[in-house]
Amino acid sequence: MKPTKALYDAVNRLQATRQAKAEKLLAEQPDLFEASSGTLPLSPAELAATATPAAKTPADQLGGKRAALLPVRHPNRDFFLCDMFDYAIKDDGASMEAPIFALTTKKDLSTWSWKSKDGLRSVEVYPSVKGRATQHDKDVLIYVISQLTEGLNQNHPDARQRVVRFKVYDYLVTTNKTASGNEYQRLRESFERLRGTSITTDIRTGGQRTQEGFGIIDSWSIIEKSPTDERMIAVEITLSKWLFNAVQAHEVLTINRDYF
Repeated sequence: MKPTKALYDAVNRLQATRQAKAEKLLAEQPDLFEASSGTLPLSPAELAATATPAAKTPADQLGGKRAALLPVRHPNRDFFLCDMFDYAIKDDGASMEAPIFALTTKKDLSTWSWKSKDGLRSVEVYPSVKGRATQHDKDVLIYVISQLTEGLNQNHPDARQRVVRFKVYDYLVTTNKTASGNEYQRLRESFERLRGTSITTDIRTGGQRTQEGFGIIDSWSIIEKSPTDERMIAVEITLSKWLFNAVQAHEVLTINRDYF
């Protein structure tokens, strides 16, 4: 807001008053001022009167109430960030019905196939040279699916992305693992098996059937690495369309946190 003529006149009048007071006091008490000083400082009342009105803050505009947070200016990122701490643990229904993960912790290089009792659904799993993905490797997917589902429940726009980022420490704590060097190495190996294990299935997820073979995850990468060692700080994975469609269609089931 630009100063008005009335405000200028008020300032000029106060300047004249100050000058008159200074001259009178200087004549009566010459030691009160330094030789270079010719004016009195403004009193608090005068300062308040001459100050340019400050712009109202959001709190003033809301009658003293705290203003809402600024809107998210870039809501549509190309990845979903796992940063929630209060959510239900979820697992996708498709891989619960057709157990595609190996139960052994030893390297499993065998081809595995499954068909439902009614013969309408089938899965074939082909391991990589690293072996077939295990049930322990699935902890990564459970963590990501849980966060994505909660994001969808909260209408989080980024939850529509197949690319998911998370901090490794948060994942280890959630899945009841120790934050040791061994666990960081095991997580890297899990990524390798999840990426390398190939699936061919006619099970529909989200009303869509994926006709080609695909990995459980499409890719993974390290976003941030520790400056002192080779540990992963933050990672990024891209879910397969098959698994992503199941999450988007809420084809998930809640499991107990004691699972871990």
